Amino acid sequence: MYLSLQEVLRPDRLESCLELLADDAAFLAGGTHINATCPSHITRLIDLQALPLRSFLRAEGQLTMGALVRLSALVERELHPGHSALLQAASAERNLPIRNQSTIGGRIARQRADGRLYTALLALNAQVEVARAAAEPRWLPLADLAGTGLSDAIVTAVAVPAAQVSAYSQFSQTAVDAPMTDAAVARSVDGKWRIASGGHGADASGVVSLDAAAALL
Repeated sequence: MYLSLQEVLRPDRLESCLELLADDAAFLAGGTHINATCPSHITRLIDLQALPLRSFLRAEGQLTMGALVRLSALVERELHPGHSALLQAASAERNLPIRNQSTIGGRIARQRADGRLYTALLALNAQVEVARAAAEPRWLPLADLAGTGLSDAIVTAVAVPAAQVSAYSQFSQTAVDAPMTDAAVARSVDGKWRIASGGHGADASGVVSLDAAAALL
């Protein structure tokens, strides 16, 4: 299958991007997903690269990132030890061209259980800022967005709360395959543990929270 493009637009305002969306249009962040799937009904691409969504801020242990921050930036940045799961999940993407092009917002918008970073963000209780046409952007827990559909929305930012410790691991057949199964764990500053899982299986993505006492049993 090939894209049947008639237009590629690159507005520099969020509102303009949302106004241009139609049934035959799609948002383009890093492009790794749409280049791989080539949906034939898409005739218009709305390129988000001109939007100012590349901020990378750390304050009081919380990490807030613009949606156009690439996976390679997570590998290159010095992250707080509590956010190690993000570094490990991004590093697990061994395909370097994809790591250098794929964006955080794009990975979230895909809502794929085998997205590596998605699993790490679930464990870290990430909050996501989502913008839709004719509405103010809203911050929502990533866990609440699962299965809601983001085709009419733009993920603009991700906030990762402070954590004491976190880790990510996966099992894949080869170094470049998407994980057959993966998991991430994080302990928040109040001692609560969150465990998230993903993978190729149906409904594989999920998260469970445990208080400190239960985690020790």
